[in-house]
Amino acid sequence: MDGLDHQLYVNLHDQIRKIEGLARDPWLRPEMRRALRVLASDLDASWAKFERCQRRINPPGCPNDGGPTAADIAGEVQNDIG
Repeated sequence: MDGLDHQLYVNLHDQIRKIEGLARDPWLRPEMRRALRVLASDLDASWAKFERCQRRINPPGCPNDGGPTAADIAGEVQNDIG
C-alpha cells in the first residue's frame, strides 16, 4: 500500500507525533500545551473522517474506483464545461 493515501497518512502521522512531542514541552504554558494536544487530536479525527469518506465513495468491491466508467469509455457522457 504505497499509494498517495498511504503517503499522506505517514506524513500526517509524523506531524501529529511532532505536535504531541511539543505538547509535552515543560517550557510551554499550560494553555499552549493543551491547544497542541487538541490540534493533534483534531488532526487524527480529520484523518478518520477522510477514511470514512473514502470508504463511502469507493466501497470494497465497487467496480468504479473513481476512474472512467463504461459510459465514459463508450462516449455516452457529455461534459459541457465552459
